Amino acid sequence: MTPEEIQAMKPGEHMDRLIAEKVMRMHITIGEYSGAEYWNDEDDFSPYSVKGFIPSIDISTAWDVVEKISSKENWMLYRIGQTDEDGQIKFECAFLEINRGITGYARAITAPEAICKAALLAVLGRKKGERPTAIRIHQKRVWK
Repeated sequence: MTPEEIQAMKPGEHMDRLIAEKVMRMHITIGEYSGAEYWNDEDDFSPYSVKGFIPSIDISTAWDVVEKISSKENWMLYRIGQTDEDGQIKFECAFLEINRGITGYARAITAPEAICKAALLAVLGRKKGERPTAIRIHQKRVWK
């Protein structure tokens, strides 16, 4: 998936599934007694039902994504905030990897969408082994 495809993606089920699989490293299992679908993490713990995991539209679930990335060695949330573009407020999110710079940066209409897009860009970009490229945030030169 290209950075352009991630930036163009709309919040919803497809984005949520990518976040669960690629960022949170979860997989779907069926509840033994309930028969419901759950996302299980690497320790086989089921923190979310599939229908209840909606980080692209729910800020509390999106914050779980921030915590997951921040718990990884050498990663941190660099910035989350608002920008005013031509009178329209947008949220921005950037994840920084120590020694590489900003590896995921996105702007979106809502904070959960910006968090999810930046997380996908950070994780998928890292797997491709891309080198950092310069971008501008508020007239400052930072690394992506």
